[in-house]
This record gives sequence, C-alpha cells and structure tokens, in this order.
Amino acid sequence: MEVLLEIHGVWDVIDPGLDDVKKNNIVKGLLFQSISEDLILQIGNLKTGREMWEAIKTRNLGAK
Repeated sequence: MEVLLEIHGVWDVIDPGLDDVKKNNIVKGLLFQSISEDLILQIGNLKTGREMWEAIKTRNLGAK
C-alpha cells in the first residue's frame, strides 16, 4: 500500500502528514479501494488519510 501511495505521489500526506485536501482525498480513495468493507465501516468516519492509515496500522499490528 505504501508503494501505491508513493507511485501516486501522495505518501507525503501520511508521512510527514502534509495538509493537502486534494492529496488527502486521493489517499482516502486509494485506501477505500484497498481494504475490506468491514474495515471501511470501522474507519470510514475518519477525516484524514493519515488518521485512516494509523487506524489500519493499529488494527494490523503483528499481522504479516
């Protein structure tokens, strides 16, 4: 997922946390396309791509 965000030039929304509305929407769209519907229901209310990324990361700590 990190590579996909880098390819689209939006990784800087996640790290270091750039505040760019257009890039943030791209990140959110890419994340929504890449995760299960159950996870979307859990994190879909978060405002930024970085918040979504952190929530996904937290839920998957220890997962390979």
